[in-house]
Amino acid sequence: MKYIYVEHEDIKHFSENMLVNANVYQITYGQLQSFRKSLVLDNCTLFYRQSAGSLVANYSNVSQQFLIVLPLLDSMVNGKALTLDQLFLIGPNEVIHHAIPEGFQTFGISFSQQQAAKYLSENLLQAISDGAEAVRSNKIKLPFIAEFKEQAIALYEKLYAVRDKISADDIAQHERALFELIEKLFTPLLKHSKLKSYLNSSRRNIVSRAIEHIVDNDLTDIPVNELADKCYCSMRSLEYAFKSIYKITPKQFLSVRRLHIVREKIKDQEFASLKDLMSHIGVSNPGRFSAQYFKLFGEYPRETWSRHKA
Repeated sequence: MKYIYVEHEDIKHFSENMLVNANVYQITYGQLQSFRKSLVLDNCTLFYRQSAGSLVANYSNVSQQFLIVLPLLDSMVNGKALTLDQLFLIGPNEVIHHAIPEGFQTFGISFSQQQAAKYLSENLLQAISDGAEAVRSNKIKLPFIAEFKEQAIALYEKLYAVRDKISADDIAQHERALFELIEKLFTPLLKHSKLKSYLNSSRRNIVSRAIEHIVDNDLTDIPVNELADKCYCSMRSLEYAFKSIYKITPKQFLSVRRLHIVREKIKDQEFASLKDLMSHIGVSNPGRFSAQYFKLFGEYPRETWSRHKA
């Protein structure tokens, strides 16, 4: 068993160390404080993550990968409240939008389809994949959720306590016990047919199209009416979708994203001067931009520039 401790230096480092492909933006003020403690077993990874500050994130899970998240604080997933008595499940290739509250803490389990095949049937893995959205939105209730959370977290804490002195046989026994819990948790999904019919709300589709257009075209700004046209919806629908999913408007999302992009470009020192960078990014009012930057990161662009200047 391998133990990994990661203390995230900033939001970029946080995004790069997620167990899914992620774009994450900080929306509260000050330096990000976050860490992850992972226990890597033969066929799965158990982890505990904690972060201070509110974030907005969109995850794109990789093929054949499953992620079971056991949140210790209510949050918003795909525009719906995810409470402590529910399960945050991400199946293979899913795109998820997550509004992460301040002080968020979570336990989690990650495994691939190939890893899980040692313990779980192909039919059950398919049911878990097909039923992920229905489980997240509580449209299908899993009777064993409360017991699963309690026992899975207890298993993580037990392994963490003996991480430096546990035998390979004991690790294998704990891993088997964990997958037995997972099997018991998700077996009720086998009774449901046409699980995919629960997928994809229109609000999530709108936000997904908007973010895809923004990121694919490397946009730092776009009029909201033009973005609505690209999403094949009205401005009102676009505004409603972003507020439902992330609790912020499209304009606020673009503003936060641009602030993060500028910060990373300053750190990378791609430009000869801060003025050149501001001009390249399309900042028309440097004074107002600097004030917004300070409000989010607790320092002015020129201070970040000075700290990272070669």
